[in-house]
Amino acid sequence: MAAVVKALQTEKVDTPVGRIHFDEKGDAVGVGFAMYQVQNGQYVEVK
Repeated sequence: MAAVVKALQTEKVDTPVGRIHFDEKGDAVGVGFAMYQVQNGQYVEVK
């Protein structure tokens, strides 16, 4: 298991959303993500 974790943290992977890797917490780095809400008929990014 440790070898898999180390590989995911050190190797970059080409994906449809770009080249990503994972940090020490397991969060994907290099992936953009945003949530939107419709306000007054317009999409507004939720921050």
